[in-house]
Amino acid sequence: MAKVQQYSSAEELLADPQRFDIYLLGIILPGEINGISLGRKIKEQDETAKIIYVTSDTTKAIEAYEL
Repeated sequence: MAKVQQYSSAEELLADPQRFDIYLLGIILPGEINGISLGRKIKEQDETAKIIYVTSDTTKAIEAYEL
């Protein structure tokens, strides 16, 4: 069964010990950590995690593909 969890910031997600198979992240997030940095931190903790980025910022789209 799929579980969906929503967080209000990257910091809130990182503070939660729960891990997921797939993450749907925006690039621009509230708080100090953006979506690209958050994706890197998630991959450090779980290299098998799948990350899907959603953005309208074309300048960040290429950077997101590098992860």
